[in-house]
Amino acid sequence: MFAEPRLAATALRAGTRVEVATHFTGSWTGGFEVIGFVGNGCRVRRLSDGTAIPIAFDLSEVRRVDDTKGSER
Repeated sequence: MFAEPRLAATALRAGTRVEVATHFTGSWTGGFEVIGFVGNGCRVRRLSDGTAIPIAFDLSEVRRVDDTKGSER
């Protein structure tokens, strides 16, 4: 669905900051962290308020935030 390479499950751990692909526009949005894994995907929480997103994201819809590039915290 998205052009980003698929992440290996071992590339992410609980607490890893990520961006997720939006289904409405196909763009990436930041401000999330991984909280767990289910099947071939992962669950994330919004950093702004700690809310867990109620769906699992496929690993093709999640990408690690590179904190060295000044990504949001």
